[in-house]
Amino acid sequence: MESSEQALNEHKQDINAIDLTDLDSLTEKYLYPAYWGYITATSWNSASEIRPKNFIHFYMYNKFIKNSISNWENYSVPASEYENYICQYFNVDPLLLRQVEQYDKQKKVYSNFPNIGSLGCCKVVAAENQDDKLFLYYEYYSRADDTTVIRTGTLIVRISGDEYQYLSCKTKESGNSIF
Repeated sequence: MESSEQALNEHKQDINAIDLTDLDSLTEKYLYPAYWGYITATSWNSASEIRPKNFIHFYMYNKFIKNSISNWENYSVPASEYENYICQYFNVDPLLLRQVEQYDKQKKVYSNFPNIGSLGCCKVVAAENQDDKLFLYYEYYSRADDTTVIRTGTLIVRISGDEYQYLSCKTKESGNSIF
């Protein structure tokens, strides 16, 4: 049996293996799913502070949009599948997740997924790690020109091997950077 010190060292190697200079990969893997879920548009310290509908958008991006599935309004997802998926990325009570119109209490499914509107663009502009946490400093850009910064923020993600979980987000509209 390995010691807790060995496990901690192996865990640190996992997070230290992340290339903090590959901002495009960090954007793609960690920021885009949260961004498309509108999860980085507001500040939060606990996943219970995130609007339940935002988890629907997060799920849609990861399961439908990333996989080029365009007819998601026809999909019906068992509640356990949806809730387990969201809970692997957020420490959130499934009862909170059910507070959306897409949840059918009788059938125990999520369905009638909404359309996602057009978003501007965003990207990670800097990153650092501390212990098992990855700090992603990001910017949102105006849809008008894709260069004017309209929002800045810090998304904190806990890394554990190949798995990760979103911990918190601090964000504010353009002006002074918060990092």
